[in-house]
Amino acid sequence: MHILPVMFEHVILAGLGLIGTSMLYDLRSHKLAGRITGIDLDKATGMRLSDQGLLDDFYAAPPVSSFPLASCDCLILAVPPQALAEMTQALVHFLSPDALVMDVASIKRGAIAHIAPHLPEQAHFIPCHPVAGGEGSGSAAARAGLFLHRRVILTPEAEANAKAVATTVSMWETFGAKCEPMPADAHDFIYAHMSHLPHLVAFATALAFYDTGVPVPPSLQTFMRISASPVSLWCDICLSNADMLLSPLYMYHELLGKIRDELSSQEAPPMTHDKKTPPFALAARIVASALISTVAASEKHFSHKMARYAGPGFIDLTSILQQPPEEDMAEISSRSREVALLLDAIGVRLAVILQALEDEDGKALKKVLTV
Repeated sequence: MHILPVMFEHVILAGLGLIGTSMLYDLRSHKLAGRITGIDLDKATGMRLSDQGLLDDFYAAPPVSSFPLASCDCLILAVPPQALAEMTQALVHFLSPDALVMDVASIKRGAIAHIAPHLPEQAHFIPCHPVAGGEGSGSAAARAGLFLHRRVILTPEAEANAKAVATTVSMWETFGAKCEPMPADAHDFIYAHMSHLPHLVAFATALAFYDTGVPVPPSLQTFMRISASPVSLWCDICLSNADMLLSPLYMYHELLGKIRDELSSQEAPPMTHDKKTPPFALAARIVASALISTVAASEKHFSHKMARYAGPGFIDLTSILQQPPEEDMAEISSRSREVALLLDAIGVRLAVILQALEDEDGKALKKVLTV
């Protein structure tokens, strides 16, 4: 029987969270790797994946030169952004000549800065961002086929090795993804608008709603979905891309404030409709509409349209706008004070978020997104 050669002889996969473990499933199911070594701080996760036959070896700490690791021809860095530099330095000793190195961070300039300086000249670094995932986190949320029909942005340098780029594209396409090359700064600008801003808006909105003590209606489940995303991870992402994120966040905060002020100044007429939409849903429509308007305003100063880069989070957050708005418009006017109070609460949190990003204060940012 003829056995097809594997794409990689030995893969070291650092980080067994949602993305890393989903890659592990696909590497195994498509038989792309002869051997896979996993590295993660969570020993229980590593042992579980080893027991399932997915990992050949597992180490519960960044290995050093004394660890009995074989050299690898592919290193995948799937750790949080703040851990990229340390993990790269720990693993660089195990790269074989001409090894392929890739990361999966959702910010690219920062990832490149953390990884590239530590790599030997003969290594080929292809930064990647698979636009996939969800509000779940960790290995337990991973699944085979996560990348099917998803976009993967590649941001290699212009002089990157053509064979390394082709191998990277081949791997992702085998997973069912569609690859798109892009400069790193363009990537970070686009996803500041289409991913990072929506997550901050979702966190601020959810907390403002919960602070009222009134249960949020089930009809807003899709709208609220990404507010359940891991706060620590998104703090790291947003801080790493703060220079691209601050401008659209300021625009959004200012626009929401103008709408709040307009509603606050209205005299609320008596309710004339039998149907009474909860003020949460009315505020959610405004939150989503302001997000669309902010992106549209930025597009006027950018050479690319950004709508096609919308990920699941952006789509879910704006899904409420797919409903006919006519009935809600009258209710927003009749309940203007209630809606304005909710928008004010959201705006207060966004103002604290803005200050934390300006100050590069991770503790303050995490606090406002969780309390």
